Amino acid sequence: MNCLDLISRALRRIGVLAGGQSLRDDEAADALDVLSAIYLRWISEGVFGELRDVRVTSDYTAGEHERIIRASDMVGTISLPDTVSDCGQDRSPRDGSLVIISDELTSETEAYIYDGSVKMWVLLTELGLTDAAPLANRDPIGLTCTLSLELADEYGQQASDIIRMNAARFHMGLTHNWSAPQTIVRGVYF
Repeated sequence: MNCLDLISRALRRIGVLAGGQSLRDDEAADALDVLSAIYLRWISEGVFGELRDVRVTSDYTAGEHERIIRASDMVGTISLPDTVSDCGQDRSPRDGSLVIISDELTSETEAYIYDGSVKMWVLLTELGLTDAAPLANRDPIGLTCTLSLELADEYGQQASDIIRMNAARFHMGLTHNWSAPQTIVRGVYF
């Protein structure tokens, strides 16, 4: 599901958009800003976990859950990992992993999240309407309802109890990371 589909579904849930009706460009842009803000709020709330600060001055490949501070004199590039070494085994980054890149020179920040369902890093700070909506494949209804709640306030609409319940379930699932596979470890016995 791309961001425009998600936005359209969210606006239909709160009765702003009728079936078959199209969004105006300004409405779509405003709703996309709200969606981007939701993702960034989840990062600041720690929904995806705690970030480690790393200060770099040369070429660097990011790790999961790192806030990389690009020093003002840095001349290299920062790469996002395709694989992560875990106990001597390479694996894909975990679903919901973050990489934040803060540039001291320009004061700009880029926020990336790894969406395991599409197996790619998504730049949250520059989402487009035709881009895949991050985390939408985990629970499309839950993410739609989360956006519906935020948009209901902007449009002066009432969100139903079902919308509130589905949004709360989605947020709880993210917070508790219920969609992550469980790690199986060998027990140690005396």
